Amino acid sequence: MKYDSDQKLEFFIGATRRDLGKASEKLIGAVLEAKHIPSGMELFSAGIDPLLTDIANHLEQCDVHIIVLGARYGEYIAVEKISFTEWEYNQSINKRPILAFLLKEDEYKRERKKVISEDLGEKEKEDALIRFRNELRKTRFCKFFSNTEAGIEELGRMCINSIHELINEKRLDESAGWIRASCQEVSTLRQISENKFLDRELKRMREFSIVGERITIDKVAKETQAQVFWKTMMGPIRRHNYKNLFIESGSTLAYVSESFENFVLKNDREVGSWRVWTNNVLTLLQLLLYTDVAITRFPPSAPDPEDKYGAIFPREWHQLEERPPSRPRKLHEAEADAVKVMREKQRGFDEKTLFLATTSGWDLNHDSIDFRGPHVGSHPNMLFKRALFTTERPVLIFLTAEKLGDTFEVDKCYSIFGPDEPLEKALKKYPLALCVGYDQIMQSPTRRKLDPKVRKKRNDPNEIRKILDELNFNVIYAEIIGDTGAIIAGNLPFQKLLPND
Repeated sequence: MKYDSDQKLEFFIGATRRDLGKASEKLIGAVLEAKHIPSGMELFSAGIDPLLTDIANHLEQCDVHIIVLGARYGEYIAVEKISFTEWEYNQSINKRPILAFLLKEDEYKRERKKVISEDLGEKEKEDALIRFRNELRKTRFCKFFSNTEAGIEELGRMCINSIHELINEKRLDESAGWIRASCQEVSTLRQISENKFLDRELKRMREFSIVGERITIDKVAKETQAQVFWKTMMGPIRRHNYKNLFIESGSTLAYVSESFENFVLKNDREVGSWRVWTNNVLTLLQLLLYTDVAITRFPPSAPDPEDKYGAIFPREWHQLEERPPSRPRKLHEAEADAVKVMREKQRGFDEKTLFLATTSGWDLNHDSIDFRGPHVGSHPNMLFKRALFTTERPVLIFLTAEKLGDTFEVDKCYSIFGPDEPLEKALKKYPLALCVGYDQIMQSPTRRKLDPKVRKKRNDPNEIRKILDELNFNVIYAEIIGDTGAIIAGNLPFQKLLPND
């Protein structure tokens, strides 16, 4: 995030009470000294034991989670054999940055023996404490402290340094922090609210809530794949004259259009030679307001505020709405007709049109072969993509590594392909390519509830290449930018239309 000194971050502080009271107090003071807001169990009223739902709701309001762990595992939560401190940690995984402070190893061993001799209940928690301690060691901002008077003073300084480090590394969510009523941002909001035209337009943008939320999800991978795509694919695109683009809906494609503006249009003397069509509200506004490129809304309908993804689809498709399937099925006649009509309209673009698309996920191992492959969360999006993916024009699908392997959820997802258009045949027949962006550091939040090991594996470029090879996508380009990068691979029909020569 772009951090401003007017922003006040809220820090949740988790620790065992019996042995780390002074450490917790020092951390609270350190957060205050850094001009931020401390929060946590210690600040609940004395004698009140909050419900887990209360703690979870409280955590949701916090931007950063500080954990200090000594020689005690702590009291078990009644319903499961896990301590409050570890339960709180589990609520923060992949949601907010974690600053971990662990008791130094030699001191930990001495204190642990003493704790076990005084409290037999702690002995049975030995394995749990070791596991939790090892888990916290893996966190990005883990440091070690001494639970002595001098060590506690040092702990406060380490905490302040970690806060500054966290902010400087820009690892915070875009929505993190509170801001003063007197700051420039609030002043701007007041001015907007007093302008009826701007206020009306921004209210409409806020109706597209899902696309807004997902801008920050998997952000690093999305930014990287967009930059890698334009940097590495501009040569073939120019050589083969694919200067007509269709940019599809979704937050991922908003990053692609942003990079198109920054890396291509600003350096292209012949901006007028480009032509763009889009059903993406963010892309439409961005290119319309900031560039001279010819951009056209397609379909020509107004954006539908009921579609929270900020996508534009034909209004008449509301009459075709179907619930997510519980078992594979062919398109109904009316659906098939709608796809056919849309496909012909998409084919009506210039023959040298490159379609840039995305998808909610790509199932690799579903028991039903018809539920494998790309899937989405809405019925009109499924119809639109079925048409687009089968135009026989080159389609490049942008996926973050988190999405490659996403399970198709029955009664929730819509599969792009199915019994009437099998995935296996489609991958051989239609010119398709994948651009998979990965982030090995896993810096930005994800909406997927993945085990950290699974998440790490999905962001491994070697694993991504293996999957692409199994899908018969040949790697065209692969670029690494530090610990982030993107792999672009296409099937044979795609490479014939847009070869890398």
